[in-house]
Amino acid sequence: MKLLFTSIFLCFTFVGIAQINNRYTSYVDSLVKIGAEKQLESFFLNELNKVPQDDTVISYLAFYYLAISDTAKASYYIAEGLKINPKSARCHFYKGDVY
Repeated sequence: MKLLFTSIFLCFTFVGIAQINNRYTSYVDSLVKIGAEKQLESFFLNELNKVPQDDTVISYLAFYYLAISDTAKASYYIAEGLKINPKSARCHFYKGDVY
């Protein structure tokens, strides 16, 4: 019985983790879907002005710059994101893409 409850709990935990999403992801997906990726830079720079210590916004900027092959700017934003949140998985992932 204990094993059954543990298994069910782990299933719900994995499903819950896999469903993590934020408003930025939806916005990025919608712009990419309609072919308006160029708007992403201005949007995330505006968001960064509103919330300068948000590592999520910074990591999305790094992602944008990686997508357009501007590794210098991507590296800058990855470093800034890691200063704010040294455990940012997204920034560490993108850091691997740069190098």
